[in-house]
Amino acid sequence: MQRTRVLVTGNWQADAIAEHMVVPFRYHRQVLLWRHDIAVRFAPANSLSELDRVLTEAEADVVFALSDWSLPVRDTLAVFQRAARRPDRPALVYLDYFDQSSSPYFALLESVDLYIKKQLCRDRHAYQQPSPTGFAFADYMARQQVPVPAGWYFGSPLPEAHTHKLVVGWNLATATELRRLVRASALQRVLPARRHIDVHCRVSLGPDKPDWWYYHHHRKAALEALRPLQGDYRVVSSLDDQRRIGYLQFLNELRHSKIGFSPFGWGEITYRDFQCIACDALLVKPDVSHLETRPDVFVPYETYVPVAWDLSDLPEKCAYYLAHADERERIVRNARQRLVDYLRRDGGCLAIVEAVRTVRHGPDAAAPALDERQPATSL
Repeated sequence: MQRTRVLVTGNWQADAIAEHMVVPFRYHRQVLLWRHDIAVRFAPANSLSELDRVLTEAEADVVFALSDWSLPVRDTLAVFQRAARRPDRPALVYLDYFDQSSSPYFALLESVDLYIKKQLCRDRHAYQQPSPTGFAFADYMARQQVPVPAGWYFGSPLPEAHTHKLVVGWNLATATELRRLVRASALQRVLPARRHIDVHCRVSLGPDKPDWWYYHHHRKAALEALRPLQGDYRVVSSLDDQRRIGYLQFLNELRHSKIGFSPFGWGEITYRDFQCIACDALLVKPDVSHLETRPDVFVPYETYVPVAWDLSDLPEKCAYYLAHADERERIVRNARQRLVDYLRRDGGCLAIVEAVRTVRHGPDAAAPALDERQPATSL
């Protein structure tokens, strides 16, 4: 097998979410080399001009590149268009780490060989529909009379001839910190914690400013939706207490909680989702059945409990699963098993191998990477 040289570039150092997108390349670096003959190296590019230089000079077979979400779309497109015109260029893969299931950069599909995103709408035709904000949930919040800041738009149409290049890669479950949390909580399960908190939802609201419009208003509404539960259940939330607590205290509370409610953030999937699962709290969150993601720990009533986007059924569903411990614990076990299986089977590694094989040898060559029955690794 001929060795494949992979270069990972972009500005991941300034953004924790972007850093998560790069973690699988680091964590699985040795496995990629020894088992798949894929040699990975890194070239940080902290500005668009640096990214332009790296893409112009890269000596690699495949380049995985990401760019800051706040960069001008036109300038970003120009950088990748120049890279695509380069004679004997490497295969180009764009890493979209943005929280939203939409993106302003879908026009990049015309210049890259593959476009990897953490989560996508299952119905790709949804991206062709008119949207005032470019993002389905933001559209919903606008319909709820939440003021949309002037000029706010986070979307772009899919170039139909290149839609096949748009694929799901890996989500926040690949974070190194989460792997540690899963490992640590596995040890604690030997002596299960007494779950004296019924519902847990400590979240940041962000400032009540135009730039934080749907983030702030949705999370504030999510906390208010828990208020009817307070008389009969112990609810630990940020509803009346916006103090910042330490990370260890947050995890300790979650480990002693029966239900972890996880509202949307800037996007539909948040790191809190996986923290709830790792801490064996029942994940309750707004419905994400419209999304495709990996690992998919969002199977309704099997790995999480979905609630309506208007949160009208949140108190009822929380009360039901607090009263039905067996059903709650079944869903908790299923969610944890699905997450652990993905991590033990090196799902992030296989997604990278799949991407490399696709751009090097065509989409038909990608299947063996995902079908390999390699031994499970330890966490």
